[in-house]
Amino acid sequence: MYHKGYKVWVACDGKPLPEFQVQTEGEGKTSTCFIPSESGKNFVIHWLDGVRENALSLTFKLDGKSLGHGSFCQTGASGQRTGVRVSADVEHPFQFATLQTTDDDSLLTGFNNINNAELGTIEVSLKRVHSQGTRTAYVPETFDSVGAVHERSKKAGAHSVSLGKGTRIGAPHQYLTRHTAINPSEGYVATFIFHYRPGALLQAQGIMPQSHPQDQADSSQSGVKKEKKRVHESDEPPAKRPKVEPGAAKVNLGVIDLSDDEEDFDVSQSRLRAARNAARVKKEPVGLALGGDPGGVIDLTLDDD
Repeated sequence: MYHKGYKVWVACDGKPLPEFQVQTEGEGKTSTCFIPSESGKNFVIHWLDGVRENALSLTFKLDGKSLGHGSFCQTGASGQRTGVRVSADVEHPFQFATLQTTDDDSLLTGFNNINNAELGTIEVSLKRVHSQGTRTAYVPETFDSVGAVHERSKKAGAHSVSLGKGTRIGAPHQYLTRHTAINPSEGYVATFIFHYRPGALLQAQGIMPQSHPQDQADSSQSGVKKEKKRVHESDEPPAKRPKVEPGAAKVNLGVIDLSDDEEDFDVSQSRLRAARNAARVKKEPVGLALGGDPGGVIDLTLDDD
């Protein structure tokens, strides 16, 4: 999303996820959209400062839970956040995961301390700060993913943010850096909220087209290759491809509406059953997103010096 001169996007396998129904909310500082998620996929949060006037401090909330470390962006720079650093040299990547359900009735009260509206969201907020910061001792970061929710909460088949397998990131970090706001009363200059949902659910709700432009591009490219094949006959037999029926969905279909409206929920359930009956494709192997943070400091910020 591009808002107020700043750009923030979520990527999987090195490619930005498509954004749907982008709109501005609140007092004009917040931009929201929907993005498709796939369970087991790592994702990366990217940003770009197109205003180029001040340094920025970024804070993150995943499923309504704030990360312990923010990120710092120099004036006019770009950056990315790939995961949670649980120690000075070990990072666990962000990952979409299937939300677990249970029949434990104790979870019906208070929804297990989860804000229903914030479940299924990635929120990034930007604040103008002074570029010079104050160093403090490094403190490991923690993140508790969403636990199981009751099976009657209308969340079965939905996704949440989890953490993938940890990897070492090189030289251990020794400091965090605190950056002060240029105008404390200003608050955040821009906030980006990504509502992530399984692709089949977005299609059932009419948010994402049944035939996404990327699918059409792949189909067009395939047609070009087939035409070249006719002109230049090959001695090698063509590679076998799995049969995909027209209109088949290419994403996980076991989803249930995240809406609080019972009528909308029933409608989405009906649409999902129809989509599931139409789909006959094997699930593609899970890929990994590009890892590594090329030098951002976090607020409290990681200092790469």
